[in-house]
Amino acid sequence: MSDHFQVFYTDRVGGKDATEQHPRAMPQAVRTEDEAFRFSWLKLAEHSIVWKIERPDGTLMLRGEVEARFRALPR
Repeated sequence: MSDHFQVFYTDRVGGKDATEQHPRAMPQAVRTEDEAFRFSWLKLAEHSIVWKIERPDGTLMLRGEVEARFRALPR
C-alpha cells in the first residue's frame, strides 16, 4: 500500500482515442486527492487520456468518472 495517489495517463496516439489502458501508461505520484484532480484536469485539457486515479488504499477512480468530473467543472 502506498502513501500517495497515482494518476495513470497516456497521450493520444495520432490524435486517436483508445479503449484500453496502454501498458506504458505513465503513473504520476501526488500527495493529495486535490493534487490528483488538478493534475488530471491539466492532462485532460492537453487532450491526454487519464485512465485512472489510484488512491493510497488501492481503490480506483476509473476513466469514465474522472472524465465526468472534468466535464462538470465550471467553465
